[in-house]
Amino acid sequence: MANLVGGFYRYKGIPFLDKVFPKYCLEAMETFEVREDDVFVVTYPRSGTVMMQQIVSLIVDHEDATAPTEVQLRDRIPFLERHHPGKEKPEFEILQTLPSPRLIKTHLSRQLAPPQMFEKKAKVLYLVRNPKDAHSCLIIIFSRLLILIHPSVNFWTIFWMVKLHSARGLNIPSIGCP
Repeated sequence: MANLVGGFYRYKGIPFLDKVFPKYCLEAMETFEVREDDVFVVTYPRSGTVMMQQIVSLIVDHEDATAPTEVQLRDRIPFLERHHPGKEKPEFEILQTLPSPRLIKTHLSRQLAPPQMFEKKAKVLYLVRNPKDAHSCLIIIFSRLLILIHPSVNFWTIFWMVKLHSARGLNIPSIGCP
């Protein structure tokens, strides 16, 4: 694992922000137990993930779209590779305790996803958005996130570092997305 500037590190060649995606969460994907009736919502960031989560949740749970829900979306559909701040356990550990069918959100590319995801008959919903639109939104969110997490790091230094590395054939996603 090569450490990069400002809390970034590389995992299997892809840069990740340690405070958002800790290395132990990514390593756990190798042994994550996938169930036959799991439903994965796989998207690139800023591509309509929340909208897709809402739709899938309504369909699977047979909910009324007009009725308010008491359970937040992030608790109904945990983010597989994340350890959410304020939670004792990472999401992949919380998922192991949930009843079937589990709804699971991920931004991981195929090379980083749990291998069982392709060995078992889990359902995978892959949402694609125009890459130019998604990239523009991601830059805005990424800059805000970076300023919150590392106020002393120059966003443009990180941005151009990732851009230059991606031009050399590395996977462009700055946070390990498909």
